[in-house]
Amino acid sequence: MLVEPGELMRQTYDENTRWLVKCDRREYEISGKQLNIIKEASDRNMRGIVWFKKFAVSIPHISSIYMVGKDHPKDRQLSSRASPEKISKEEFKRREVALEKLRKDHGFLK
Repeated sequence: MLVEPGELMRQTYDENTRWLVKCDRREYEISGKQLNIIKEASDRNMRGIVWFKKFAVSIPHISSIYMVGKDHPKDRQLSSRASPEKISKEEFKRREVALEKLRKDHGFLK
């Protein structure tokens, strides 16, 4: 049974992942979206250069690609309905006094 190029790895990569592409002596950090472009070109047996906004990668010169991290900006954002915690004036004053005490005890300036 003949397997078409890319048949074994038909996955796409999340655009929030960060990848490191090694070409000769250079390393490029790319997003999952950019990796999908390189993979598509490789799967189609394109043997040229893939151009991006600030750099280009020569497919025949890629020696390795590996994931260096994930970035999930949506996890760090507050929802559009989020609002600051409402506290009383007394609670605010209590927190302010506690903060001033910590600053004084540890030598931090206001």
